[in-house]
Formats: sequence, structure tokens, C-alpha cells
Amino acid sequence: MEFLSVLGNFSYLLVAISFAVKEMFWLRVLSILASVCGIIFNTYAFPTPLWFAINWNLLFMAINFAHIALLVRDRLSVQFTPEEDFLASSFFKRLTRVEAMKLFRLGKWESYAGDEIVHDSGKTAGKVMLLCHGQVEVLRGGQALRKLHSPYIIGGSALVMKQREHAESVVARSDARAMAWDVEALHALFAKEPSIKSHLEDLFVIQLTVEEGQGAVTAT
Repeated sequence: MEFLSVLGNFSYLLVAISFAVKEMFWLRVLSILASVCGIIFNTYAFPTPLWFAINWNLLFMAINFAHIALLVRDRLSVQFTPEEDFLASSFFKRLTRVEAMKLFRLGKWESYAGDEIVHDSGKTAGKVMLLCHGQVEVLRGGQALRKLHSPYIIGGSALVMKQREHAESVVARSDARAMAWDVEALHALFAKEPSIKSHLEDLFVIQLTVEEGQGAVTAT
């Protein structure tokens, strides 16, 4: 009986732990384990099995198994290009592969030759870009402020404000490649996927913090 009492409490402990888990796959796994413990407890801890509790736990297990199957299907369907795979495993490693896929499918790859304008001053920020390869330079009034190396978020202030005019120009100083997202489309994705919004904003804040520590002037 003491073992069954411990098992009953353990099932509720697993439920409590699952509430703190952000990864949906492991949340479902913990919920299933909690249901298994609950079924054993409600079967043997009483003179007769508590079938209403057992049946509810069986239903919860079926729902969680179905969601795990969907999650596995989604993950198996994710296919990245080599560039996307590198970003998913490094810059966006806090995102699940499915979340990274949604972000990548929304964006598009852009390539720039040396001295080509990436962002122009005085224009509304219509997109956010992640510089993945190459080097660009920030200009204000034709004067060079500093050079930026990949990886770097260009136009990151639009992550917070949808409409903002650029005070600086950004010009490629070598062959450069970046992933670009339309600001409006990105904010629409944020409304559905807050974890993506949180991760991108955190990356931009870290970038600003590093620049302030280096005494750099924040651009775009």
C-alpha cells in the first residue's frame, strides 16, 4: 500500500512537472507517464478499481499519443537547405525545428554584391533581415559608422515597432547573403507563435547589449 501511495503522489508530481515543460513533445510524454501511474494507483489502491478515473486516464493517454504522432509527423516532414539547417542548429537553436521551418518559409533569401544598398536611409522599414554571410557597412549622411559581420540582425527595431524610418543606410562591402522577412507578415506570425517572437526579440536585445558594451552606435 505504501508503494501505491507513493505512485499516486508521483503521478501528480509528473503532472506538475509537465506544466513547467515548454517542449510540447516532452510535455505529452510526461502526461502519458502520469496517466500510467494514475491507472495503476486507481486499479490496485482500492478494494475495487475506480473505473471512472481509469477510463479518464485512458482517454488522456489516447489524446496525448495522438498529439505525439502529429508532432513526430511534423518533425519528419521538416526539410532544410544546408543554410537553413545551420541557422536552425545555431542562431535559432532555441526554436523547435517546426518553429524554425515556419520562420524560414515566411522569409526569402536575398543576395547582394559589393557596394549594393541593403537598407536605404529615410525609407520605412519594410523588412527585417538576418545577415548570414558577408560584410556590410552602416552609413549615416554618407559617413561610415561601422562594419557589420554575419550573423547580424538588420532592421531589428521593426521587431518591436512595425513602422520606422531608417536613420542609416546599410551597404554591402562584399558579396553578402541574408534572409529577409516582411515586417507585417512577421508580426502576423508572432501573433500565432509567441515563442518565435520572444526568441527574435531576445537575440536583438543581446545584439544591442554587445554593441553598447563595445561603444557602438545602434543602427537600423
